[in-house]
Amino acid sequence: MHDLLDSKEYKYKVGEVVINTSSKHENKIRVLKMQMDNWANGHNICCNGLAHCKGIPNHELLARNYDADVKRTDHLYGMLKTGTTKNLARDEMIEMNALFKRYGGIRKKSENK
Repeated sequence: MHDLLDSKEYKYKVGEVVINTSSKHENKIRVLKMQMDNWANGHNICCNGLAHCKGIPNHELLARNYDADVKRTDHLYGMLKTGTTKNLARDEMIEMNALFKRYGGIRKKSENK
């Protein structure tokens, strides 16, 4: 059953690029990280989560939460890379899906290989 899930291909739009990837959690987090980086670059966010003068205002909640979201994503990605866990728990995947949408992520129609 798990092999059947891995054979499914997903398409995500990050900026102007469409990324094809399998359903492995590691790949999904990699796409999330790209989407968050793309969002930060487009909104002129610096590494400490605050906006530059011409970017979004410092008081905007999303800019303040950006660093925490990046740390959480890095933590989960690290767990998958080191083998601490093979797959994310359901609540962690729901959290990652919410982050993907928060940062403007778009999942294209999925296709089977």
